[in-house]
Amino acid sequence: MKNDRFNELIRFSEKSRKLGVSLEEFIIMFLGLSPEHRVEGKTRFQKLIYILNTYYDLFDNLSFFRYYYGPFSTELDDTLNNLKLLGYIDEEVIYFGVDHFNFQVNISLTELGIKKFRELKLKYQVPFDRIKDMINSLLKTDTHDYYTMELQNFLNIVYNIAGYK
Repeated sequence: MKNDRFNELIRFSEKSRKLGVSLEEFIIMFLGLSPEHRVEGKTRFQKLIYILNTYYDLFDNLSFFRYYYGPFSTELDDTLNNLKLLGYIDEEVIYFGVDHFNFQVNISLTELGIKKFRELKLKYQVPFDRIKDMINSLLKTDTHDYYTMELQNFLNIVYNIAGYK
């Protein structure tokens, strides 16, 4: 049943002209390739996808606008919410400080999401390898790791890429 809903969702989704995968499929593959199948913080997730989309021009309709912590995409956020509703991703809220005013929403693949990741890896071997290469060449190299870099330092890099002063 959930797989049918996933297929229905991606039927109307934009496909990357460079990869031939939908945004939903790309997100699942991206998270599957991330350390421990997760990204710490929705803010970091948005910026990681922003960097990939900026450098590799993956999705035409994935637009980002200036928001509180840099580039933000409502399409990306909506797609995350859809994948959460379908049971492919999970969100974990971590609160900081005594007042719980500051928090971070971590995103990870569920068991169903990991299963879908494995299916997509077999179905899209060439795009999968290209996505893996993009991540390894841009986000996680010998000189930096945008997954674990202190958030403020990472945001400064993103602001520079986006041309923010």
